[in-house]
Amino acid sequence: MFTREIYRMKSHPLKRERQARNWSLSRMAEILDTNVRTVSRWENGQATPSPTYRERLCLLFEKNARELGILPDSAEKSVEAETPRAAPLFQSKILKHTPLLVDPQIPDITERASSLLGRETLLAQVKHRLLHNNRAALTALNGLPGVGKTALAVALATDQEIQARFRDGILWVGLGPRPNVHALLTRWCMLLTIPHSLAANANDREELGKALHTVIRSRRMLLVIDDAWILEDALAFQVGGGQCAHLLTTRQPQLAYAFAQDGTFLVPELNEADGLSLLARFIPQMVEQDPEGARALVQSVGSLPLALVLMGKYLATQTHSKQPYQLQDVLSTLHRTELHLREHKPLSDEPLTEEQANPLPFSPLYAAVAMSVQQLSPQARHVLSTLTIFPPKPNNFSEEAALTVSQADVETLDELWDIGLLESNRPGRYMLHQVVASYARTQSIDSESQRRFVSYMLHYLLEHVHNYEMLEPELKNIYAAFDTSLALGMQQEMVQSITSLVTIMRTQGLYNQADQYLRSALQAALEIADPSGQIVILRDLATFAELRGDYTQVLQYARRALSLARQHQLFADLSGILTLLGCGFFHCGKHQAASTSFTEGLRLARQEENYQRASILLAYLSRIARYQGQYAQAEIYAQEGLVLARQTDSQETLSQLLLSLAALSIRRGNYDQAEQHALEGLVLARRLGQHEQLGILLSTLGCVATHQGNYALAEGYFQEGLTLTRRAGRLAQVCDLLTNAGVLAIKRAEYAQAERYLDEGLQLARQLKLSPLLPFLLMCFGQVEGLLRKFNQALAYLQEGLEIARQLGATWLICDILINQGEVYLKNQQLDNASKAFHLAITADAGKEHDLRWTAIALYGLSRIAALQGNRAEAYRLGRESLNLASALPADRSEEIKRWQQSFSEQEDILYDAPSIES
Repeated sequence: MFTREIYRMKSHPLKRERQARNWSLSRMAEILDTNVRTVSRWENGQATPSPTYRERLCLLFEKNARELGILPDSAEKSVEAETPRAAPLFQSKILKHTPLLVDPQIPDITERASSLLGRETLLAQVKHRLLHNNRAALTALNGLPGVGKTALAVALATDQEIQARFRDGILWVGLGPRPNVHALLTRWCMLLTIPHSLAANANDREELGKALHTVIRSRRMLLVIDDAWILEDALAFQVGGGQCAHLLTTRQPQLAYAFAQDGTFLVPELNEADGLSLLARFIPQMVEQDPEGARALVQSVGSLPLALVLMGKYLATQTHSKQPYQLQDVLSTLHRTELHLREHKPLSDEPLTEEQANPLPFSPLYAAVAMSVQQLSPQARHVLSTLTIFPPKPNNFSEEAALTVSQADVETLDELWDIGLLESNRPGRYMLHQVVASYARTQSIDSESQRRFVSYMLHYLLEHVHNYEMLEPELKNIYAAFDTSLALGMQQEMVQSITSLVTIMRTQGLYNQADQYLRSALQAALEIADPSGQIVILRDLATFAELRGDYTQVLQYARRALSLARQHQLFADLSGILTLLGCGFFHCGKHQAASTSFTEGLRLARQEENYQRASILLAYLSRIARYQGQYAQAEIYAQEGLVLARQTDSQETLSQLLLSLAALSIRRGNYDQAEQHALEGLVLARRLGQHEQLGILLSTLGCVATHQGNYALAEGYFQEGLTLTRRAGRLAQVCDLLTNAGVLAIKRAEYAQAERYLDEGLQLARQLKLSPLLPFLLMCFGQVEGLLRKFNQALAYLQEGLEIARQLGATWLICDILINQGEVYLKNQQLDNASKAFHLAITADAGKEHDLRWTAIALYGLSRIAALQGNRAEAYRLGRESLNLASALPADRSEEIKRWQQSFSEQEDILYDAPSIES
């Protein structure tokens, strides 16, 4: 298969610009206030944009008309045609589509302006690099914990000049020691409105990175990667293009160099003067009265800003006591504390952090933390220890959560804040520095606090499950709460919250992690003997198995759920279980079992007056009937489902039914009607964010355009569909699109390209055991091999496809394969075998609704065989009968009939020695 880059090199400049921004034809048409067909004609060179549209295109892509390849012949030398005139109204529309995006996760550290003290020169140097580096800038800040790396990154991300340079937006991610890279990448996808229904497979991280790169690479964006610990994690977010810059912060020099090399900046400890200035902000009189003692204190803590802030606040609180500390006393205490920490390193249940693995360089900071903790009230110490339940910085948590979990009052949080141990991320939200959390974690956390943490976070999840904006800041805390519930054996809480939790994980595309959580919750439901919970969890497991394309597991989970529901007479969602069971049967090629499940589910849904579920089941029944060649029944199901979907305002189901009607219209040859249905479904799916449905609709529209002879438009639909489905890991849809793209390549006589598409599709179909799609793929592969005169391979593919189609009872496919067999035999001069195949095609479709086309094609094949055998009268009779049947095909097949007539006319002149049709 050609790479995307080679493909683009051959395409029209306008098309390359559109694809570089990952825009579909319909998206570009929407921005330009025109239609898809017009854009497609521009990209194919079939039409030239009018002056108005040339202006809009030049403004949209920031290129002149010659660069975009849209100059009319008469304007080749016209300077005016090169340069677009001002178009403020349209410019505002472009800006509406590409607004400045400032990541809401950028920390608000305006209250800690002191952390930039002494950083003016460094800030200016990094800013200059970001503003004036014409290549993809890779910049890294490295330094000790607490030295102010994040503060510098925030200052840069919120700088007006930086934001003006990176006008398309600033993205921020905080990693830490053990980040959920997939979830964080997915969050960036959601900020950029990239589809987020992602399948769980080994290449998730890579596929997400590719998706982000496709969208970001033509934009000017700054991507900030804060607190990186592992190079592989940092590189996962290096997804920008030539106009982007990446800014990394890390405490590891080797990681910074590996990421940015010549773009690495060390964030050093403050010099002595700046350290004294920072200390003086908290204890000005003490610094003034004892400058030598202040200087010694600055040196003792290594001039680390965080340590100086802690010591400054520590001393500031002491000055309010009746016997204020002197600096010499503080120094002595600091040294004793440091010595103690070197000998008795803080213990933690967590894996060793860098500070713990290398305690000596960081012991002054630990000592400052320890001294601050020692002066806390017993209540504040307990609260600090309890707050380590929340994952540390860069994660943050709400004040309400902190108060609920710790059972503290606001004054205690203020005590922690005043002394510098608790930081603010933004109003109403707090975070713990990793060094503070590591030290405070040495105190045991009582199980009641842990249970409150689980109860609070899981209740929050249940309350806001449909409000992602409310959930997003708490997701890391929610996952931590579920993990804690596993450790504590809180089975009831796990079972109650699991469905809501996996709903969010589905949104984030965390399919593997959701499966693990569901398995744990299922075990918990078994332990507490909760059959209702087991049924719900088994249903969710089946749903995620369907999303992964694992239909064998769909059947296993759905059968267990169905058995439990009947055993305990819990029929609340029986129609939903039967729907999943039917899907599993259908994709495993067991159509009769699927039809039985769907029919029973439909009866129950009607009985429960669940008309939304009924419309879904009608859509599935329509699909099975269509596949079996029962087109009248398929339309009855689809039309009834359409009525119910409109009555219940079930727009998600509506797009599925429109897809079913579109596919039905294709089978009947009503391509205009098929296009109308599919386009209406596409608009709905885009509006509703039905990313799982988009790939199927784009594939359907591509098929329609192929049948209509608009190959360029078909290619656009297939390429957009492949981009979306590959990104989302929807492998079954990728397989379908590859098959249809292969058919298009055959139509264009691009047989080598067709082989590449079909070979990839065939491997996927076998891997996923896609029984309904496999015979069609084999037929297409047989067809292209026959055209390449690889007759043995062609017949082997066709015979395998025929056997599977017969097992599935797919009449229309049986006829199609038999006709292709006949064509291959005919080309290979095996006339008896060809005649047998064509006769079987006629009898196989006898009495079916769609037999005209197959019968006409088969008769035409028999006509050519008779001509080759010298029986010209029979050849002419069969040919005329074939042409008469073809003329009775629907109006949408007019182009097909014309080609048929031309082909028959040529055969008539060459083989039949009879007057041409025209005469």
